Amino acid sequence: MTKFVSKRAFGERVEYMCYALVKTYNNKIPPIFLSKVKNGKINRIQILSISKLFFFFIFAYFLFLPTRAEPYLWRIILEIGLSDLNYQFREYVEKFITECSKEGINVWVYDTLRPKIVQKALYSQGREPLEVVNSIRESAGLKPIDERKNRYIVTRLRVSAHNYGLAADFVPVGDGQPQWYNDELWLRCGCIALNLGMEWGGLWKKPFDRPHIQMKDWRKVATFNNLERLVIE
Repeated sequence: MTKFVSKRAFGERVEYMCYALVKTYNNKIPPIFLSKVKNGKINRIQILSISKLFFFFIFAYFLFLPTRAEPYLWRIILEIGLSDLNYQFREYVEKFITECSKEGINVWVYDTLRPKIVQKALYSQGREPLEVVNSIRESAGLKPIDERKNRYIVTRLRVSAHNYGLAADFVPVGDGQPQWYNDELWLRCGCIALNLGMEWGGLWKKPFDRPHIQMKDWRKVATFNNLERLVIE
């Protein structure tokens, strides 16, 4: 989020940065200018006036930088975070992230393609004894859970859209922190996903799954794209 400062505060920052530069980079300042500063021929106001022009160009550059660099930055994030998704669904998620960004919402996609052994471990949670659950989780490379967490069912499907790269889990981010309990942000993100033609887990009752978005009619897409038989239980 962009933060604005007053003209006075900005001037003070410019002045401070100028003095810091003079102090830190003594050897890099032109000798004539440095000697005038040391001899008192250039006073505090003159230093500030000279520096304002220099920092104006820096300020102007960074002012327009977000607008020019945003598509490139998003492209890097998408290539790293969404590369495992089905190519058809990836387009939806890319649009989802972009539309959220236009609304001033940053989102972090933290789960995309999910191996079937991981899905099995999640499905067993809340249904099997803790020892069995942790044994499956160990096979899937997941950390063990305690008895308290094993009281809750976290998925209703043995086979998920995640297993075919047709689902993603996300969380809104604000001030660099996940906003798990910000109902307004979740609702806004959910509406964006629905408007783009995806399904949103925030409308489900069992389980209520706000982070989850998936391709509509994903079973048909999964069956068409995979030669193995798709079994839904």
